[in-house]
Amino acid sequence: MKTFDDDIEYIESLENQSLDILYIDTLHTFAHMDYLLEVCYPKMKHGSLLFGHDYTPEFYGVVEAVTNFRFRHNLDIKGSGQDYSIWWDLIK
Repeated sequence: MKTFDDDIEYIESLENQSLDILYIDTLHTFAHMDYLLEVCYPKMKHGSLLFGHDYTPEFYGVVEAVTNFRFRHNLDIKGSGQDYSIWWDLIK
């Protein structure tokens, strides 16, 4: 059985368009989140749900990475909860 050193290595090992749902709660740095989102995007099926945690001012790197990802792929990221800590989008 293959073992993985981190979340990015695992996601990279998956087939493109193989995921129906993916929840991200990982390192809160901009660099990690920005790269991880780009690795995840092609793995998502049409109509799948991509969502994650800590979309709050306290975790600026997450907010910046998710916002940039949204603009790069013309997505309408949505939030839920009083503080919008959970972000999500349907991949079309």
